[in-house]
Amino acid sequence: MTLSSIIIGLTNGLARNIALLLFLWMIYLLLEEVWGGLGKLITLILFPGKFLKKAEQLAIAQLLGADVRHVTIYKFLTPKSASQVYMYFPEGRIGRAIIVFLLPIALNLALAYILSIIMINLEDIFLAFLFAWLVISLVITGLPDKADLAFVFHNFVTRDSSIFLYYAWGLIAGALVYLAFGIQITILALFLYYAIITISLIFVPPPTTSKLDIVFDEDELID
Repeated sequence: MTLSSIIIGLTNGLARNIALLLFLWMIYLLLEEVWGGLGKLITLILFPGKFLKKAEQLAIAQLLGADVRHVTIYKFLTPKSASQVYMYFPEGRIGRAIIVFLLPIALNLALAYILSIIMINLEDIFLAFLFAWLVISLVITGLPDKADLAFVFHNFVTRDSSIFLYYAWGLIAGALVYLAFGIQITILALFLYYAIITISLIFVPPPTTSKLDIVFDEDELID
């Protein structure tokens, strides 16, 4: 058995294992946070899914009227620079921000499902390997990454701190569903649960900012 056949076999097997793909997604999130170099290497390997998702987010944001800005930050006395894209929605347009967050995830997972069905019926081993690699890329990078989770926290959780409890409760409920129905039903139930919780934030009123009077002289307090 050659090295190429082993790699092809492992890739095809991984593309069919949803539970293992989700586990690798969690490892990918961890590596992004604690080991940036390895996280970037994995992103490079899984580039198609990452590129497609970010392109979808930008396109959807622009279609929904967001102010998209590209910013390049140059570090002092070093040749390194960081390029970032910011999306700004008008105040009170949280529904559009939710669409930008959820729709690319749904599109990439749907595309991965279609490719996985095609992959099963392919007879050419290298073409099946290519489709399996695309499925892995779409699932691992299509799910929320570190930037997406920060987006959720700053735009959703800060609106209502109780939202964090609903997100956390999903993990406990998911464990109970897994014991009763298995991994396939658990994954579908968790996806629907988090989608419903996130969409429901459209109906949560934005936080009100209190106005404070500025007093320059204590005599102003006495009428």
